[in-house]
Amino acid sequence: MNSATDPLFLFRVEDVFEIQQRGCVLLPGVPAPSDQIPVIRKEAAILLRRPDGSERATFIRALESIRRDKFHPEVPILLPRDLTKEDVPIGTEVWLARTGSGDLQCLWSDGDLLDVGRAIYESIPVLRRPVWAAAILDLCRSRHASIPAVDSLYAIADDTGRWHEAHDGFTAVRLLTLACERSDSCSPT
Repeated sequence: MNSATDPLFLFRVEDVFEIQQRGCVLLPGVPAPSDQIPVIRKEAAILLRRPDGSERATFIRALESIRRDKFHPEVPILLPRDLTKEDVPIGTEVWLARTGSGDLQCLWSDGDLLDVGRAIYESIPVLRRPVWAAAILDLCRSRHASIPAVDSLYAIADDTGRWHEAHDGFTAVRLLTLACERSDSCSPT
């Protein structure tokens, strides 16, 4: 087995509670970073191994800052809203899923394509992400008529000196996609 791609045990669930309109929180939570435990961030892919032997691939929706002190250094995690307290019984093991561990294939087979994309994206070093995104934008640009907002975002992603403008550029493109989703026909001008 390859330790770089095998899931990594994080914690065993001791308590679960739901926050209305937010979701399910698991305690004790992810341990502090160490030589064995990397820094865990929101949207990290995880695997829930239930006491009955069943598994569920998902991700950390948020890290909660409740109950954190020197006696409780762990950080509780918030799960996606589609998971309920009943889905995560006490004793469930929480594992960090790593790209290539087979969990992506499971997510893909289950139709959880956004989770697959998130896991792939998270595996890309932070400073390479804009370059990766620019390559995808360039592919889209090569197959469609010019869209000024997309062309502008590509120019931002392609120039490290302009990365500080990326949020506004992405927002402009997102507004176009939202408008397309609301209409029967799409005119990206």
